[in-house]
Amino acid sequence: MLRGYWTIALDAKAPYAAHAERHVFFWPLYSATLETPRYSCLGFHRGYVFFATFLLQFATGSIYAIYSVSGPINVYFGFPEDSSNASNAVVISGILGILAQALLGPLVERKGPRLSLGVSTGLMVVGLLTAQIATVLHMWALLNIGVAFVAVAFGAIMLASISTALKWAPDARGTVTGVCLFGFGLGKHVWGLLFESLLDGTDATFQYLFWVLLAVLLSTLSLATLIIRLPPRDFSVRGHDMHCIPCAKAPSASLVQDEFLHVGMTLVNYKAIARHSSSLVEGTDRRYHEQVKALSLLQCIFSTDFAFLLLALISNSTVGLFYNEMTAIQVRSDLLSDVYHISDAAADAVRLRGVAADLAGRLVMPILSDICIRLLYGNPAFVRKGCFLSTFRPIR
Repeated sequence: MLRGYWTIALDAKAPYAAHAERHVFFWPLYSATLETPRYSCLGFHRGYVFFATFLLQFATGSIYAIYSVSGPINVYFGFPEDSSNASNAVVISGILGILAQALLGPLVERKGPRLSLGVSTGLMVVGLLTAQIATVLHMWALLNIGVAFVAVAFGAIMLASISTALKWAPDARGTVTGVCLFGFGLGKHVWGLLFESLLDGTDATFQYLFWVLLAVLLSTLSLATLIIRLPPRDFSVRGHDMHCIPCAKAPSASLVQDEFLHVGMTLVNYKAIARHSSSLVEGTDRRYHEQVKALSLLQCIFSTDFAFLLLALISNSTVGLFYNEMTAIQVRSDLLSDVYHISDAAADAVRLRGVAADLAGRLVMPILSDICIRLLYGNPAFVRKGCFLSTFRPIR
């Protein structure tokens, strides 16, 4: 049973879905009898998916923004401002969100992004209502439960949104990833400013927090859920299919569905890796896809490539956690000022420069990697790693 869960066998879209999803909005959302929707409006373009993904990432930034106001939360629930209670709760919820992203992938792929987002939105509503009850009753344990529900929901939302957006962008994966990360970073900072204005240690202001979150997030997630969808199996853009393989060399959509996706195997493009001459160099496309293998999902996860990607992500996230801790907002003190003995104005300037660098790094470097790949015909994996490493330099 466990092995079966980690095997993704994807079926083709139903005829009704394939026809209805030519429009952004349509009704009914599902039908086993109708061939076309009863109501539809606004012709679909993949740009709408990118917009929906940006909204979803902006929304998910809210839970990480809570980390920046752990001091006011401690004060509200009667703990010392420098207590680790709020920080520990957010860290635990973050771990739950990461586990959700790691473990829910097969389920999200099977059910599709729209159903996954619908269920996640419902789970998010339950979590926020639980957290709101906890704030009214001053029940710390109940708040932890509510935030945990929200974290799991947001983990699934992040997973479904980014993976879907990348399927629509074989020609600009770096740019779309950058837009997703930019939306998340912007959401984190904007929500942080909102939380700072609400959390001043008094009961009256804190009790609005989760109501505001619920109102904004529910409307945002509902709109994005209606917009987001998977591309059709014959989707192509600028001469490349969903897997970023030139359409002239790619196998037919029916072959991919029957021989690979339907039996839980990742795509291997035999035509792209086949050698058609004795020449050692047949272009960057062949050299790049020569390394592509047909693997099951479990084989991908336990590969050395995946292990090194995980190590890089953990290392990068560690720096972010330290930054969030140092720049967190306090009610009666400022950790950044206390540790480095600088004025409040200087601390605010550090935060502002940090926000600018954070947002620029999320957006500029991924776009730059796409430009280098297109203009220099570089190996995509090598170029993206090079752009990532170029952002690091020794701090003196």
